[in-house]
Amino acid sequence: MQKRANLKRRAVLVATIAMAALTAVPAIHSVAQALRPTANVRDYGAVGNGRTNDSAAIQRANDAVARAGGGVVFFPAGTYIAANVRQDSNVEFTGNGDATLKHPDGVSNVHIVRGRVFTKKASIVEGSNLLWVSDTKGVLPGAVVGIRGAGGASPVQTATLSTSVTQQASTLQAAQGSEWGKNINYLLVENEIVAYNGVSNGIFLNVKRGLFGTRAAIHLRGARVSQLSVLYARVDSVGNGWIRLDRVATQGVQGSEARVGSINMAVRGLVMDGSRAPGGSKNNPLPLKYELARWLTIEGNTIRNGDHGAVSLDMGTSDSVIANNVLFDTGAPDERMGSAVWLFRGATGVTVRDNEIGGVSRDGITIDDRTTASSEWDALSEGNLVQANRIDIPVLPGNAGIFVAGSNRNEVADNDVSSMFRGIAVVISTQGLVPGDSEGNLVHDNRVSGHSWAIHVTGSYNVFERNEITAAMRPIVDNGFGNRFFENWVQ
Repeated sequence: MQKRANLKRRAVLVATIAMAALTAVPAIHSVAQALRPTANVRDYGAVGNGRTNDSAAIQRANDAVARAGGGVVFFPAGTYIAANVRQDSNVEFTGNGDATLKHPDGVSNVHIVRGRVFTKKASIVEGSNLLWVSDTKGVLPGAVVGIRGAGGASPVQTATLSTSVTQQASTLQAAQGSEWGKNINYLLVENEIVAYNGVSNGIFLNVKRGLFGTRAAIHLRGARVSQLSVLYARVDSVGNGWIRLDRVATQGVQGSEARVGSINMAVRGLVMDGSRAPGGSKNNPLPLKYELARWLTIEGNTIRNGDHGAVSLDMGTSDSVIANNVLFDTGAPDERMGSAVWLFRGATGVTVRDNEIGGVSRDGITIDDRTTASSEWDALSEGNLVQANRIDIPVLPGNAGIFVAGSNRNEVADNDVSSMFRGIAVVISTQGLVPGDSEGNLVHDNRVSGHSWAIHVTGSYNVFERNEITAAMRPIVDNGFGNRFFENWVQ
């Protein structure tokens, strides 16, 4: 019986990919999809009864389409229990609005869908854009690459050594180290790269010395110690064991690690249910989580009950669109955490437009550069557009409809924001000694109503113009420097 089922599945795959006509093409983008391989998740074993875990079946459908070079994974009506599904380049997940992908418990440390990321052993010379890798499987031109250590010293998370260090030392001590990341992280101590795992009262524990082609050295008290940053770049071309990047390395590394994301993914016409648990989860599971992705489209979905939010575009994800979705009951209000949409740690060139955001949530849309404790993946989120969204979330202490933190040159335009404590916040982010400023953001033509603070600014050199502010206790709170306000209307 099993052999017969396997033969049937192979026949379905061949017919689907060769003829691209096995599954009835959904209404969304029907003409384009008719020319693309299409896999119905039911043909790969998905049940959709709301009880059976369909993760493996959905993954099989994704993998089949990915092997064909891309196409559509179609979800007929039903409720599919799913978690940790990896979506590949050129694959679209599609439904007609009557299919739900639901997290098994809302607590486990897995997201419903994640973009595929490939990990390679890698080396690059300082000032070079030629990255040597262990293999190039899954690497496509245009993809985003993150190279550990090659981004050089962080200008934000930095300090000095409190005591001198011998070549054999397995601990380091830095001044003002309370907000350094607690888990495995990399540091640049003068010209030496070290790793640590754990920190207590400014003392880095379990230190490994002389990594990525550097040598252990003596460091005197007062020597500079900085978080070592990932280099975010894009694939220009791919050869035999090498990847040419669109930018050069700030720091040379040998035997490091490069992670390469996927491109041209889409999620359309689905309901995503994060099964948010009462009180939230410390694991912060999300319906949709993408890292190092590019040219991603999330459009026409209903996304609800996400613990830490609905959608997170993280770690250099760029040139993507989140549009025309309904996002509600996302975030963890009890823990004062979460945002329906996260543009996080190096997210650039992303458009978030025409979304409806509401329900019992924390924040609406967040553009953020870094975690509270330092991480090598921290980076500015720049050049994003937040436009024509409708956001109405109940007031919570300090919450905001649109929250821009430590991020530069973003545009916030033509949004309707109501009810929260703050309508639009453009603020510095703090981590260690040096704050991350928010500069050069343009906030214009928004309608902001019913807030304690309508517009709150601690960043610098931002522009606010033609915003309509009504029913606010404090229309504009400017605690920054060099901000400019033109033709804002207050009633």
